[in-house]
Amino acid sequence: MRKFLLTVTLLIGATAAHAEKLGGQQVATLLSQGPIAFEAGSVGIFRSDGTFEFKHRSSSEKGTFRVFSNGNVEILDTRTGKKIVFYFDKRPQDAKPALIYKSGTSVNGKRYPMK
Repeated sequence: MRKFLLTVTLLIGATAAHAEKLGGQQVATLLSQGPIAFEAGSVGIFRSDGTFEFKHRSSSEKGTFRVFSNGNVEILDTRTGKKIVFYFDKRPQDAKPALIYKSGTSVNGKRYPMK
């Protein structure tokens, strides 16, 4: 019985920490609500015409973006030609979603929570 309770407790704990990836419609709604500020200091602006601007502490990106039905977002920096893919997820314990880079950066897989 003790093993059973321990197993159930561990499973519940693991489930509570599991992040849920936002779908395409959820991401489109999120991006349309105005500037998105991140805890790391960056700010993203996504416009209804398909253009974006990311301002970081020491750099910035401008270009176009697309939201896919699976929740992935692809941005193309028109200045550098660099293509970056990211998505948003939300963990039950977090008040707001986080951006996770998927490809195109040196920080792929890293979470950037929203403020």
